[in-house]
Amino acid sequence: MSTPNPYILAAENSPSLIPLLRSNPSLASAQDEHGYSLLHAAASYGHLELLRSLVQEFGVNVNLTDEDGETCLFVTETVEIARCLVEELGVDRTVKNHDGLTAEEAILGDDSFPEVAAYLKGTPVSNLAENLVRPGQQLPPNVTVSFGTMTKPAVNGDADVPDPEFKRRIEELASRENFHSEENQRELRELVTEAIRGVNAETQQKDLRRRKQKRHSPFGQQFPSPAPSTPPKEALQSQADASISTSHAPPNRPFSPRNLQQPPGLDEGWIPDILKDKSTKDLQSILSNPTLLNALANTHPSYPSAQTHLLTLLESNKSLATRALELESHLAALRASTETLLLQHQSLELSWRKKQTEMDAALAPWSPKALYQRLAAAIAEQEAVVRAVEESFLDGDLQHHGVAGEREVVEWVRRLRSEGAKLEFRRDARARWDEGRVGGWR
Repeated sequence: MSTPNPYILAAENSPSLIPLLRSNPSLASAQDEHGYSLLHAAASYGHLELLRSLVQEFGVNVNLTDEDGETCLFVTETVEIARCLVEELGVDRTVKNHDGLTAEEAILGDDSFPEVAAYLKGTPVSNLAENLVRPGQQLPPNVTVSFGTMTKPAVNGDADVPDPEFKRRIEELASRENFHSEENQRELRELVTEAIRGVNAETQQKDLRRRKQKRHSPFGQQFPSPAPSTPPKEALQSQADASISTSHAPPNRPFSPRNLQQPPGLDEGWIPDILKDKSTKDLQSILSNPTLLNALANTHPSYPSAQTHLLTLLESNKSLATRALELESHLAALRASTETLLLQHQSLELSWRKKQTEMDAALAPWSPKALYQRLAAAIAEQEAVVRAVEESFLDGDLQHHGVAGEREVVEWVRRLRSEGAKLEFRRDARARWDEGRVGGWR
């Protein structure tokens, strides 16, 4: 029997995982080809007790990193798991991934689990939208802008420091005497657009890497298509078709999105409307806050279009999941039918073996072994008959004072030759049988 996949057991929080790890402790610290470990699975799926067991019982390094240099803290989705890792298991919060981001910065940049980000920052997340959006300005439909507070070290440049080149260019523009000229204002808009576009590209790259990690993890793999098998016998196929209801037949309908339109990209020189009237100081403050840049990037019309595109893909995934369930039902029906046919076949096999045993018992007296034994017994019997004929002539009461008459001698010789011929015939038959020249004696 093959060993069950420990990553799948960890995702499902299966009770059989701990006994498996105790029987093979090396699996607790194992990683796949992408560095994905049981720690990452337990943290991502929120299995608190499994996380404690891996670190405390099996001694797994809580700072184990994957191929992106990320610990299990990077994939944490709940505050409870984050608190356990930080306060109880002692995960290193300062570990940075290959992008140079800590877990706090990565989660804050993704803006997917604000509670976890707020816990790691040590301050609650607040909404700063009112500081930028003036009354009367409306965001596009289905678009929300999320803002977060910056700690003092972050503002001073210790964390989330903006690109020094952007800062230098803004200060250079602000120091010009003709700052309010059309040319300088155009350069300022281009600078803000470039900053927003860079943040948006970085966010998309991060999402792509996370999707890649999910796709390569044991829980996102697609099952391979089954190899074509040898078609069954026509009789077995007819019985299987007759035993399966047509309601179990898998549907033959398309289930994947087609002709999806790609969302529009950023136009040259585009900046959000709420930034057009901002001062240089406000723009510099915005550029110093990656969270605000990320939120402003979501105000572009491409964002709702991308959301629509994503919803279409989600519907496609739901359709695929529905089809997988239907195929599972169809497979269960086929398996039940096959089990029934196997039971019938086993019953017929037992009946056939019983009849075969009865037939063998009935034909046992005429089997080759029995016939050979009868031939050997007939030879021994004929030898005894020949000796009896010889002894009967010599020991018998003869007339004429012990002298046999001519008639008696002729009769004895005839009988002796007759019995001797039978004996030789039977001996010759056994000799031919022993040499394999005949199939048997008849």
